[in-house]
Amino acid sequence: MSETITEELPTEYDSLCIGITLYDPQTGSILDANQRAEAIFGYDLERLQQIDIVEYTADTHGPSTSEFLAQLRSATNHGHQQLRWRIQRENGELRWVQFHFAKFEVSGQTCVRAELRDVTEILETTHREELFRRVLRHNLRNEATVLMGHAERIRRNAETPLIGEAAGSIYSAAENIGSIVESVGEIEDTVNQTTTSCTPQSAAEVIRSVSTVVGSDYPEADIRINAEEKLRLPDSEALRCALRHAIENAIVHSSETEAVVKIHVKALPKTDRIRVCIADDNSPIPNCEIDAIHDRESVTTTSHGSGIGLFVMKWCVESLGGEIEIKQANLRGNKVLMYLPNIRPAAVSLTSSCDAC
Repeated sequence: MSETITEELPTEYDSLCIGITLYDPQTGSILDANQRAEAIFGYDLERLQQIDIVEYTADTHGPSTSEFLAQLRSATNHGHQQLRWRIQRENGELRWVQFHFAKFEVSGQTCVRAELRDVTEILETTHREELFRRVLRHNLRNEATVLMGHAERIRRNAETPLIGEAAGSIYSAAENIGSIVESVGEIEDTVNQTTTSCTPQSAAEVIRSVSTVVGSDYPEADIRINAEEKLRLPDSEALRCALRHAIENAIVHSSETEAVVKIHVKALPKTDRIRVCIADDNSPIPNCEIDAIHDRESVTTTSHGSGIGLFVMKWCVESLGGEIEIKQANLRGNKVLMYLPNIRPAAVSLTSSCDAC
């Protein structure tokens, strides 16, 4: 039989915002716990010290109590261990808790200190997001395709101009839904790429490459680029996606026959970042569109963005460790500013003489 351990955690642990418990690695008994741990478990310390692991475990599925004990003991021999565990609080509520175990020596006794975080809401949010993505990328896209097919058939066989016009509106709406689904897919695909795929490349080459692709779809557009060859940007699909959306938006929202898009790239030595500015002469982007990408609480049923192009740009740029800013002129003109990490070869200076955008 192992020697009974009767140690206590330092009182300073009660001021922490994460739960801390002290375990006997042989019996699994809780020796001490801070106030946050009591709140997570839903038991007071005195009760926690009396009950066995099985009494606060929701073992409907997942790891058994024997695995919990194995992780505790492994922490004393093999260092830090992690375990996601479903507990049942005293009131019967079930919660998911992330445990981090580490060896903890107290007065010559070997214990295990556990850090506890309630991750129930995070897991539930993640599951909802997975469901929404599945619905968007499969169910909604398929239904939009069906709607477009029927709308086109009605339009071709319309007996009156009014019916033809209505069918055209249905087709356009379904097409927009399909475009939104594609944008969601772009976000998911690009931000999930690992940073190992982001190799440094000349900023001018990356932007010229993207501009050539966009220009082939909009041959009347005038895309002007001002970028020094020595500046380096991460040549990733996320960056190309963000640039493509910014340039396309500037073109399709232009009221001119020949849209003009100006792209300036310059180094910002004080922040060690590169700024990419995509400027146009269009009507100002509505404030609700800009507010929506920065403040989720500002989006209401009466004030919200009509598309998700700006969201695609924002998430793609942020996935690379960058930031995005939108500036509007008083009467005409917008600037999409992307601040990106400066990938600098050791022997290359990044001072730039590019004019400010």
